[in-house]
Amino acid sequence: MKLSFDFFRGLIIGALTVGLITAALSLAHMRTQILSIGNGSATGPVWYVTGVERELQEFEFALAYYELDPTTANNVTLRFDILWSMVASISQGDVAAKLEDFNVDYALLEQMPELLKKHDAAIMDIGALTREERMDILLEFRALNDEVHQVGMKALQASSAETLTWRETLLSVSNNNAVVGIILIVIVTILILMFQFDRVAARRQLREKDALLVAAEAASVAKSQFISVINHELRTPLTSIKGAISLMSAGALGEVPKTFERPINIAERNCRQLSSLISDLLDAEKFSSGAMEYKFEPINLPQFLTEQIETHASFADSYGVTLSIQSPVPELIVNGDAHRLGQVMSNLLSNAVKFSKSGDHVTVSLEEQNGRAVVSVTDTGRGIPEAARDKVFERFQQVDSSNERERGGTGLGLSIVKAIVEAHGGHVDFDSVVGEGTTFKFDLSLVK
Repeated sequence: MKLSFDFFRGLIIGALTVGLITAALSLAHMRTQILSIGNGSATGPVWYVTGVERELQEFEFALAYYELDPTTANNVTLRFDILWSMVASISQGDVAAKLEDFNVDYALLEQMPELLKKHDAAIMDIGALTREERMDILLEFRALNDEVHQVGMKALQASSAETLTWRETLLSVSNNNAVVGIILIVIVTILILMFQFDRVAARRQLREKDALLVAAEAASVAKSQFISVINHELRTPLTSIKGAISLMSAGALGEVPKTFERPINIAERNCRQLSSLISDLLDAEKFSSGAMEYKFEPINLPQFLTEQIETHASFADSYGVTLSIQSPVPELIVNGDAHRLGQVMSNLLSNAVKFSKSGDHVTVSLEEQNGRAVVSVTDTGRGIPEAARDKVFERFQQVDSSNERERGGTGLGLSIVKAIVEAHGGHVDFDSVVGEGTTFKFDLSLVK
């Protein structure tokens, strides 16, 4: 649904873009049409030919009026000069080119300067002409006037046709723009509705996220309360039970019958295991909430590792497994939290012991690599399949659930190891061969 909606919105935006481009091109075409008619080039030839015709008539009138009043000779020469200058301008500007575009024959206009030149001297000395000579000139120019009038009519018709074509084009472009405008309005309206729909959907998603956040906060509170219950309601009575069993095991409450020794040992071992599980749960919660505290101080690694082996020796003995540290042991000192690093070694050693067979050997080694201390714990147990590598350090993950359950564990140990080592600026990893054994190793910064 989301994909199809996004596709539809993209299609609408694309249509809007195409519409805007079309409108812009249409407006550009309209501007071109307006400029072609607005610069006067279409009507210029009409005005020019009409002007020549008018000046020709003015000259005829002045020449005819001279017969009535010879004192107007200056007016005749003036009108003749004006006509001459106007006819001579046919070779300038774009009038001739436009007349050619109109397919109008303007040869008459080009020949008029020769005619005017022929009568120039006579007109300039109009008083020396006889009446018959002046009448011949008048009739000649009157006949020319009719021909000029025909040229003007043809130019007017061509100009009118061009103007009509331009008008129709302009109306077509205007209609197209109106259609495009309506389409754009519809598209913009659809876009606004779609954006409004997006806004409503975003608000709904925000409300859903707020509800999930409230639920997550409630779950976090519930988890914290659960951890608190574990810490208080389980650890407190467990401590009492463990203390009572320890007193019985030590004979403080009297001699323990032989038949009670094994059940008491089983109960004591399970108390330790249950206490370890509770500690793992509490530590995992502290790591996830960022509440775990560390006390860093210099640690002599050879001494520290020897103490860890001694501490876990009895546990290893219960499985028929021996622990040792590989010699020689370099004197390396790191800065760390001894208690938390003890948790790391406890998890690695207990895992190595639990997944080894009776009679196997677990080796702890220490070496310096690239200026860092590298601690390794190697067993000769069943190994870890390569397919399980990605989930080994995840919380509540176990490589073999059935076997793991038989040997105990929450699936939190290695995730705690990873969190503690990374808090010390180190890295933890492992190498394993199925059926041959596994080596877990982590590195720490040396104190210089």
